[in-house]
Amino acid sequence: MRGANENEKLAVYRSPVGWARATIALFWCTILLLTPSTLAGLGPHDWMGDPLETRTSLRFVELAEGAFPYIRFLLAAAFLVWLFRVRNNLGAFGIRGLRWGPRWTIFGWFVPVMCFFVPYQIVTDIWRGSQLDATAENWRTKPASPELSLWWACFIVGALAAPLLAPLGIAATLHALVNGITILGSVLALRLVSAITEQQSARYNSENGDAVLS
Repeated sequence: MRGANENEKLAVYRSPVGWARATIALFWCTILLLTPSTLAGLGPHDWMGDPLETRTSLRFVELAEGAFPYIRFLLAAAFLVWLFRVRNNLGAFGIRGLRWGPRWTIFGWFVPVMCFFVPYQIVTDIWRGSQLDATAENWRTKPASPELSLWWACFIVGALAAPLLAPLGIAATLHALVNGITILGSVLALRLVSAITEQQSARYNSENGDAVLS
């Protein structure tokens, strides 16, 4: 289905641990960079009290927002590499019949309309197929974490809220709220990355007990 079975029989497990660590670290960087502007936008303008401290804090907010696009780019790259790897690992576990092939792990984020549901379906399939007792016959019946839906909702709202609501004239407060949603989504995402990585590592170790390929 949609190229989902291409090269599945040739799949070789490759450890996702290194890319997971990089992705989680970059998610934390995202959280740390967005927190100051979120607090500043939601609080009163004189929240720091002393004028000098206020100017210093605002300067820090500006620097954090300036660094954010670069961290976001690195995060997107690391996350996609990690996602591609854990998706391909399912073939090594004997999981077949995924809804989307490996190439959609990347392209699914950039195709209009499809970007609203393909990545979510891919991550959901990865979650189910990575569970220790998942097989080619039963992986579709495995429960998906509720955090998957909440993470995806945060991602969609964070991506759409600013351009849709900015004309309402509440840019500062809106910016802070969107940042808050992005922070929540980042926390959920790093938890999912950690959980899927742990699931796959535990499954590989239980089935092989050998050194993994990095």
